[in-house]
Amino acid sequence: MAPNKLLHNQQPAQLKAQHGLLPAYRDSNAALVGQHAARITAWRNGAGLSDAGWPKVEPSLRSVVT
Repeated sequence: MAPNKLLHNQQPAQLKAQHGLLPAYRDSNAALVGQHAARITAWRNGAGLSDAGWPKVEPSLRSVVT
């Protein structure tokens, strides 16, 4: 998948994880954020791009949503 599409998918999931009303909704979207971040990181590594400025592991959103 193209990197712009990966980023496009990650952003709404991140917003939904941060602003979801139900804990289950926040948790499922937080998991999606992590999955998208892992796919973006894999794409960057496969393209030979630097890891500088991009986290290797998506930090937990629990501190943001609780």
